[in-house]
Amino acid sequence: MLIARSNREAAEILEFQVALLEDDALAEAAFVAIAEGAAADLAWLRAMHEEIAGYEKSDDEYFRARAADLYDIRDRVVAHLTGSAIEAGVPPGAIVTAQDLTPSRFLAIDWSRGGALALTAGSTTSHVAMLARSRGIPAVVGIGVDLAEHSGDALIDAHPYLGPAFEFTPRAPADAALLHGLFAFNYSALISLGLSASALSGMKNALPRLVRGIADQLFLDDREALLAQFIAYDEEEFVGEWPRPASAVEAAA
Repeated sequence: MLIARSNREAAEILEFQVALLEDDALAEAAFVAIAEGAAADLAWLRAMHEEIAGYEKSDDEYFRARAADLYDIRDRVVAHLTGSAIEAGVPPGAIVTAQDLTPSRFLAIDWSRGGALALTAGSTTSHVAMLARSRGIPAVVGIGVDLAEHSGDALIDAHPYLGPAFEFTPRAPADAALLHGLFAFNYSALISLGLSASALSGMKNALPRLVRGIADQLFLDDREALLAQFIAYDEEEFVGEWPRPASAVEAAA
């Protein structure tokens, strides 16, 4: 039983869910629908949908955060009614991204080998946020982004996007200023520029490219001041008198 192998804080959260489930009022609408001929799983889903909607519309943030517990109860009861699995396994050390995560799902994940949690919805007062804090699991909630926009290969995404001189390049033009003047001459350049910065055999060509890129960047950063100095330059050079004065001729003799 999940409660029996959980610590005190997790057990209290699960006991809270059990107390909700034992409340006759929670399942009353489902039992009425079943008596009228509806399938048990569909009747339960409809009843929980209405209950969850009431929690989510609450003006109280703490009350809204309890909607995740109702989702948890809903899904686990449906899984028992249909004989289906709730979720697929999560590899140890993985960064779990989701719209939200139920408490029982969080507790079912093996966090002993690290990992982190990123939720686009959720609340800092949710039970999952509390569990993450108590276990020291890095977690961010309520990010408010579309996960589809951030999907991809984690190994490739861990490497920066670099230009020909190992300079960082932005994925979006709006981010260009944040990356200005940053170069990566190390193994992270592998995806963009191969082994040129991480193997001795590639440095013959890579180092001149890096130096040229940095020098060009420094020059371009100061181009306005350099151009202004060039235009304002008015010192006379290579001036003299001819024929030379007699004193100068004597001094040279």
